[in-house]
Amino acid sequence: KVGNNYACGLGFGLHFGWAVEGPIGSEMKIDVSYLSPHVNITAILESTTKSYGTAILLSSNLYHMLSMEVRETCTRPVDFACLPGSTTPMLFYECAIQKPTLCPIPGDMSLGKADFERLMDSASAVHCSFASHFVSPTNIQDDTYEYCQSESSISTALPLTPLQTGNQYSTRDVTCMAQAYYVTGDWKNASRLYRVLIDHVGDPVAENLFEYMSRWDHVKPKGWEYRVNDEK
Repeated sequence: KVGNNYACGLGFGLHFGWAVEGPIGSEMKIDVSYLSPHVNITAILESTTKSYGTAILLSSNLYHMLSMEVRETCTRPVDFACLPGSTTPMLFYECAIQKPTLCPIPGDMSLGKADFERLMDSASAVHCSFASHFVSPTNIQDDTYEYCQSESSISTALPLTPLQTGNQYSTRDVTCMAQAYYVTGDWKNASRLYRVLIDHVGDPVAENLFEYMSRWDHVKPKGWEYRVNDEK
């Protein structure tokens, strides 16, 4: 009935936070469930994988529990957005093994270490200004949870040193540079870098962001602070 070209796709949303577990129902039917805003965030991330063409999305909370090695080899930033059902923007990530691919970028966009660090710091400052601090139950004392909510951990979300050869950067660093230009309002340069990713690796995340910015001719609208993603 479905034909020979049918394929099953799966999407996963991964998040870290508190939840209350317990039986819910009546004497006729009882189910064990988890209640928490963090459960909702996980479901939202899962549904958002369809919009960005990714299999696994991670929240900032979970990202900051990962080792630096895993962050740099298995993740990359996707978008800084207010997701459906949410009122606060978050930076979320794709979980994917990053192939050691170098992408040539326009020569005038090649950055030295100092300029690269300044760009990453500027983007981190934007992320921190909107940092979401969910209040955990008073009876939960979890140092890891508190660390994940700290602004100092958010500032390490983007790389500080680029992996480059001349004007060729790793695909992850090109993504990070594009995301940094995007959140700091330089949509022209962000679009140029996302275009590189589209042309060289056929990146669905880059296609999503490029199309979004094209709605305003790749110029940040007045008053724009973050994306409000209402795509289901």
